[in-house]
Amino acid sequence: MRVLSSMFLGVTLSVLSSIASLQAQSSDRGFGALQEYLPQSGQDSVWRYANAGDSFEIENVGDPQAIKYFYVGPVEGSEGRRQIVADLDIHPESSGAAGLLYGLNDTRDLYHLLTLDARGTVTVFRLDAAGFRPMLVQSGSAYLPGQINRLSIAENGKEIAFELNGTSLGSIGGDLFGFGSVGIAAVGDVRAFFT
Repeated sequence: MRVLSSMFLGVTLSVLSSIASLQAQSSDRGFGALQEYLPQSGQDSVWRYANAGDSFEIENVGDPQAIKYFYVGPVEGSEGRRQIVADLDIHPESSGAAGLLYGLNDTRDLYHLLTLDARGTVTVFRLDAAGFRPMLVQSGSAYLPGQINRLSIAENGKEIAFELNGTSLGSIGGDLFGFGSVGIAAVGDVRAFFT
């Protein structure tokens, strides 16, 4: 697993630490294979964590432009047919977002984020050679303010469909989808609760 921090909508990426990737495994509890790689409760210069085992809280306390994610690699032969799900709540005073990391490649220069913010806006971001930018921004009636919301990505080959609380928000396809590591992410000035 690798932990990455970068400037939100910035160009420069700086790797904070590297740990060997773990192949994702299914699990009946909490965060699956990601569970043992989430940090324990504590704080660094940018992020504060509260890890209760069945829930994980992350809060930006030092750099409102930072991005943080935690990920695991895919189980061999699973790419193109996975479902990635996160149940989360965003603190109402947050101006950032949190959600799912998707499709992180081996060189860490390509990934997507499916995020939710405190206003119920769902955004698909992409990091690639052109930088970090939103690809799709959408809001609607599926958001449950002040409650746990479910973000999900379902792969169908080289296409992904994404949902908020079971409501379809669309799909995207092409050669940049259907592979890569997955996990959870926080973007900008956010306090998020994953369950």
